[in-house]
Amino acid sequence: MKIVLDVDDVLLDFNSHIHQLASDISGLNYNETKNKIGREHNLQTRFSLSDNQLKELWDNVAWDNLPINYGADKFLDYIVKNNFEIKYVTAIPSNFINERFKNLHKHFGNIIKNIKKEDIYCVGQSGNKRESVKSINPDFYIDDTLTHINECHDLIKVSSIHIKTGVLINNSEEVHDFTNKNVKNLVVINNISDAIDVIDNMLKKDPKNITKYKRDKRI
Repeated sequence: MKIVLDVDDVLLDFNSHIHQLASDISGLNYNETKNKIGREHNLQTRFSLSDNQLKELWDNVAWDNLPINYGADKFLDYIVKNNFEIKYVTAIPSNFINERFKNLHKHFGNIIKNIKKEDIYCVGQSGNKRESVKSINPDFYIDDTLTHINECHDLIKVSSIHIKTGVLINNSEEVHDFTNKNVKNLVVINNISDAIDVIDNMLKKDPKNITKYKRDKRI
């Protein structure tokens, strides 16, 4: 089976790093940037950055040294043991692919023995993930941004899994409230380790056991 994984705030803890960096660049204090962290996906809009400040932000992200997200190692261990083919579709500029590869290998190289650069699809910060996901034809897709799931919902063979971080796209309350009924087989979880139970029970074809996670009654 194939699984597509977002990276930032799914496998790696991007937000805790970016809001400290944004406070240094924008002049906002740490708490002000932290309060903005979940309110807008676009970083320039989120932190009210000029074009030059946005470039400075991207240029200074520690792409090769982001911390591991809680539970990611446990989740990937489960995925590897169940013989999933793993692809990573990430909304970062393609010129950072080497750093992304290095960061993934640093945290997960002992779990995933064959992490390859060609398995990392970089679509850009404002990019649409649909074409990349379509080319992979996955059974499962996990992302913390529901808009990206909306882009790809009809391409996923089993289930899309959304990690609830509260991120809004264009301040859309429809997205925030998870009421978009276009999403096929959507399951909402609080962290990546919850996905183990969700996927395991789906593979066992026992959906009654994922009741505590699901938001879409059509699952």
